[in-house]
Amino acid sequence: VEFDYLPNARTLKSIRNKPMVYSDKVIQYISENQIDTTGINQLLYYGKVNFSKSKTHTNPCKTYVIEPTAKTVNFSLTVERCDSLATVQEIQIGKK
Repeated sequence: VEFDYLPNARTLKSIRNKPMVYSDKVIQYISENQIDTTGINQLLYYGKVNFSKSKTHTNPCKTYVIEPTAKTVNFSLTVERCDSLATVQEIQIGKK
């Protein structure tokens, strides 16, 4: 049973529940740096949404910056969440 009352948990859950795609830039970065997508999924469960860096009032899609915590990998993500799709737009290494 999950209780997602806080904004961070609700936001991460709403991103995880949408089909996930990666921008061409992210696909290239993953390939060149041998990043495992398991780390991306881990960040989407245990990361911290930085709402001050996110664009939460844009329509139709909102953009969230997800930063690492002690339980996650050493990179941040920028994710665009639309009604039917979530797109990982950018990976930033070393943001722990």
